[in-house]
Order: sequence, then structure tokens, then C-alpha cells
Amino acid sequence: MLPRIRHWCFLLVFMLLPALTATAGTPAWQQTDVAADWLEGAKPETDGVHIELPLVSEEGMSVPLEIRGGALNDGGLREIRVYALGNPEPEVMRLRMNPALGRADFSTRIRLDESQTVFVLARGVDGRFFAAEQAVRVANSGCLARSDEPIDAPMGAPRVALPDPFPASGEPGEVRALILHPMETGLREGPDGALVPRRIIEEFSADLDGETVLSVRFHAAVSANPYLAFQLAPQADGGLRLHWRDETGEEREAYREVKVGKED
Repeated sequence: MLPRIRHWCFLLVFMLLPALTATAGTPAWQQTDVAADWLEGAKPETDGVHIELPLVSEEGMSVPLEIRGGALNDGGLREIRVYALGNPEPEVMRLRMNPALGRADFSTRIRLDESQTVFVLARGVDGRFFAAEQAVRVANSGCLARSDEPIDAPMGAPRVALPDPFPASGEPGEVRALILHPMETGLREGPDGALVPRRIIEEFSADLDGETVLSVRFHAAVSANPYLAFQLAPQADGGLRLHWRDETGEEREAYREVKVGKED
């Protein structure tokens, strides 16, 4: 019982500490110039995209992040970028999508170096920009923590799950994809005290019947063994090909048949 009491006491004290967040009253996207070229002076709206993170994360190595951008079949969003202001490298990931996804809704896991504000910027098909942000408290750095994985571990086998069948033609279903990979940031020390060389997966793509419906650019703040859940809305039976590529040029692919349920 005593360890559990200490655990909750720690969380209570930690939650009462001031969070390292964006300056009060100033949107996070205005406090960095990493996205200035993309925005080109535009002021993002605040009602087109939403994000969700835990209020408190004891471990910064793997913090769950959800992005909700809504339906894509009537225009919708075309690109989403994720930023973590308190990380050594603020940009976390970029996602580019087309209407075959059905919805711009994603789940993943990211690294956070410290308590900070995470924000997303999104661009719609019509050129409008949208922004959302959330502060999160982090107890232990996710960029410097040691990993149990071997330093030279190769990229592992992909793990993919998707509906069988999808609900109906044009109705979205969730695809979950994970690849075993250390995602070394280049910031942590190895057993000999030297910095472990940076090695991350840079690119992920999803092709439906030869058409790229989602392309993702990962940065070092994506957690080890990158995980991504996304929506897919196939019109008919077909094939889904997923592709990962890391900085060394190592690649992995996974192919899954897509089946669409028949309407009654």
C-alpha cells in the first residue's frame, strides 16, 4: 500500500508544479519560427483540428497523442504538422493525406523532453490553416532515457491490423501499423558513455491500389517502434501497401488485402 500512496503523492505534487508551457495568452504557433515559411503570414483558425494528450506523463519516452481533423470527402484537411516546443528538435511529424482516408484522424506515440506545449498546424484543401495546442507535464525526459533495445538492432517486422471487412463502400475503418525500430535520437548515451548515433525512420506511406493515400515524415520525437493508427475509406476490394524507410536506407513493406462489406 505504501508504494501506491507514494505514487499518488508524487503525481499530486507534480501536477501542482508550474508547467513549462507556451507563454500565457500567446498561441504556441506564434512562439516559434519553425512553421513561419509554411504559414506565409496566415493566422490559423482554432476550430478545424483537435489534439488530445494526457495531462501528466511520468515517462516522456512514449506519450500517446490523438489528432482529430474530421471528414475528408468534402474537402477537409490536406496536411497536418505536429510540434513540441520544449524538444531539442521541435518538429515531430508531418502527415499528408487524400480523401481516400475518409477522415483526418490519427493516433501515435511521441517523445517529450520536458513539460511543454504540444501543438498542431493543419492546412485545408481550400488553403485555410488551423491550429490546436495542449500543455502536458512530463516527469522523465523522453529524449535522453536509455533503451533496452540493442544499439544496432535492425528494423523489425511490421505489425498491421485492419477491419475484415471494412464496414461498407466509402465508410472509414481504422488501420493500425507498428514497426520495430529503435528510433535513436542521437542524444542519449550508450553503455560506453558515448552518444549513440542518430537513426530514425524518416518516411512512412500507405498506398491503396497503387495510389498514395497517406505519406508521413517522422522526426526524432516519434517514439521507438513507431505506431500510427489512421482511417481508411476504400470504395471497393483492393490492396493496401505500407512502406517504411529509415535514414540508413533500410526499408520494410507490408501488404494486406482490403475487403469491403456488402450493403444489405
